Amino acid sequence: RGISEAGSDLIAFLDSDDEWMPTFLETVIRLYNRYPQAGAFATAYKLKMPDGHFERAKIKFLPKPPWEGILPNYFRAAFGGNNPVILPSAVLIKKVVFEKVGGFSVNEKSVEDLDMWARIALKYSIAWSSRVEMVYRRDVINSKLKTHKLTKDIGVIDSLKDGLSQSSNDIKKDILNLIGKYYRFCSWDYRKSGDRENAIRCIKESIRYTRGYSVMKPIIWRIILSLPRQVWDIAQYAHSLFNKYYYRTK
Repeated sequence: RGISEAGSDLIAFLDSDDEWMPTFLETVIRLYNRYPQAGAFATAYKLKMPDGHFERAKIKFLPKPPWEGILPNYFRAAFGGNNPVILPSAVLIKKVVFEKVGGFSVNEKSVEDLDMWARIALKYSIAWSSRVEMVYRRDVINSKLKTHKLTKDIGVIDSLKDGLSQSSNDIKKDILNLIGKYYRFCSWDYRKSGDRENAIRCIKESIRYTRGYSVMKPIIWRIILSLPRQVWDIAQYAHSLFNKYYYRTK
């Protein structure tokens, strides 16, 4: 509702827990002026972790800084990291884009933004700056990305499937891999909440959609799911340590 009633042609979001850097608006407006054909104008961001340290969101297939321009392939970039390419508080979107692709899903309890970015990227290019212009506060207790209990597969999977038939051949593999990644994330969250049946179903779907050597990740996860609970606990702990130390910045 807020989007439809907005008086501006450009929409930016700022969650109460997040922080814009002083030059955030300057950067996204510059992107808008330089790349008016794009549907979204986003920047890099960093995360403030519960222990107080900061992590720059590192995503494998994003251009190396310093860089600004049209992302070569949003779907490949979205596949290549544990953090989202875009966060709601780190993006500017043209109002007309929402009129074309629809608003945020009201049926999603979490990660509804991933569905929005996918729908935008299926129809528009995305402009992006490597400048870190937003701080995501993961040290805040109510932080949305911290915990959530999954009750159904995330909606972005269906949006990506719907977009496959209309996508060019050069990005179809990346969309398939991204579908596989999101199924793997669903499997992980189902298992955390004790829903082993849906965890196994989703990891089988992940294996089916993932292409190339990347399929080894869901295959390994499928093996772990068949092992005793203690092995799962060790895997979860190792995963949390990897995220903490690999992505840590000084």
